[in-house]
Amino acid sequence: GIWLTVSGAGTNVNLNWTGASPPYVLQQAGALPASTWSGVATTSLQSATLPIATNSNSFFRVQGQ
Repeated sequence: GIWLTVSGAGTNVNLNWTGASPPYVLQQAGALPASTWSGVATTSLQSATLPIATNSNSFFRVQGQ
């Protein structure tokens, strides 16, 4: 499995993860349980920084190989 940590940094959110193998697909949903997830980044790194969405919830997951 993949272990995901999330931390705020000013107007951004930092996501870091361990586990699985690249490529990683970072996905986001506005509510849980989520019927659909939107891809927000594909990377070979184990981290990503995204702007914080205002006035909305964001839930993240990472899928790797």
